[in-house]
Amino acid sequence: MHKIAYFYFLIKSTAAHANSHMDVDKELFLWSVITGQRDLNFLFWARGKNKICAALIAVIVYRHLAHKNNDVRYNQSANEFENLAVEILDRFYQINARACTKAIIRQIPAYGNATWLELAIKAEAKQFIAQRAVQDVINNIWFGFIDQRENQMTIIFSTVMLWYSGFLRYHDELVKTNDQST
Repeated sequence: MHKIAYFYFLIKSTAAHANSHMDVDKELFLWSVITGQRDLNFLFWARGKNKICAALIAVIVYRHLAHKNNDVRYNQSANEFENLAVEILDRFYQINARACTKAIIRQIPAYGNATWLELAIKAEAKQFIAQRAVQDVINNIWFGFIDQRENQMTIIFSTVMLWYSGFLRYHDELVKTNDQST
């Protein structure tokens, strides 16, 4: 429980610098997750603003509690919140794939400048990470944000002959977003 309290303090302290007002729904959601008020979790989660971020934080807390207390109910709650995050991400990706991939690596000031990808990795949310939207982001990061439609031979030549790298097309928007976040 000590790590969870520290995690909560970290989120609260960084969010306090980002916003001068308190998000009551987020605070009550975090309280209900940390104290194990499962009946209130979904109420405050539904009222919150960033549902994917909140769901992934709940997954982190519940997986930690399941490991610490060896209780199956915590794993069930973690799986429920992971499924909610996956459903929302999937719908978002179907509606607007470009905005969805940007949102995955966008820092959320209200949650300590964490990204959905960072939270999913911390939560070991394998279903979330396996989604097409997250895989697209990971591929973009792996390939250095080079456009996937780029000819493979051009990419190979640019690794051997560095002046070819100037002819590669990049995902400019994702590169700018990533540069601003670092």
